[in-house]
Amino acid sequence: MIDSEQLKHQAIALKLHGLLAHWHEVEAAHYPWLANFLSWEQVERKQRSVERRLNNAKLGRFKPLNEFDWQWPDKIDQQAIQALMQLDFLEAASNIIVLGSNGVGKSTIAQNLGYQAVMQGHTVLFTTAANMLNDLAAQDGDNALRRRIKYYARPAFLIIDEVGYLSYSNRHADLLFEIINQRYDKQWNGNTPNPAASQAPYRIYNIGNNNTVQLMDFIHMLEDCLGKKAKLDIQPMQKGDVKATFANIDVLNEAVGFKSKTNIKEGLQKFVSWYKHYYNQPS
Repeated sequence: MIDSEQLKHQAIALKLHGLLAHWHEVEAAHYPWLANFLSWEQVERKQRSVERRLNNAKLGRFKPLNEFDWQWPDKIDQQAIQALMQLDFLEAASNIIVLGSNGVGKSTIAQNLGYQAVMQGHTVLFTTAANMLNDLAAQDGDNALRRRIKYYARPAFLIIDEVGYLSYSNRHADLLFEIINQRYDKQWNGNTPNPAASQAPYRIYNIGNNNTVQLMDFIHMLEDCLGKKAKLDIQPMQKGDVKATFANIDVLNEAVGFKSKTNIKEGLQKFVSWYKHYYNQPS
């Protein structure tokens, strides 16, 4: 016997508002056909959802693990990889780092993890460090950069391949930090799960003065500290440049009450003094 309430709950879950608006017209004779229709709709939507997530994941072509040569390299821990395929690290908001020399299958393992996550209903994005950081650095303006950072922070599982191939500029290092920071803010709020029981009881915070400073003011203060005039070569705004940026410490302040007591001029004086002493430069 087909339960009409169960059919109605299926229609609600599928958000078939037109059908629900005329539910009072549905008769018992319609139930068998309606049950088939709802089943077809669920299967089709599930398939389309998988296809959409696979397309968005950008995993590319890869060899499945059942074709992986576990005998080479002989030091690979097959049991550890199989355990990772259970995806417990996603629930714990933990990071997975796969280390090894070229050509031993790191990308293949990462792609298989991504595929498994898609099949389990998670959103995934696979990218190389170079593509991600160059993409971010090329954004024109704060709003465009903010939107692009959200693009990389949004997936439940972000896979960054070829991290060790790059020599990072300060700009790229800052962008990588921002991605990691945004993802930690999204995945773990510092209270849930309990840090005492979590596998990821850490958080990255931004530390700084929390105020913007005009670039020329900064240069003049640095000139005063060094006792030298800067040689300026003023160029137009470059791709990846931002009109204003500062260390936002709101999250840190909320967590531990930190607030900087050092102004920019005092900080520069202390830094220059330390730098000269460390590198044995004359004062």
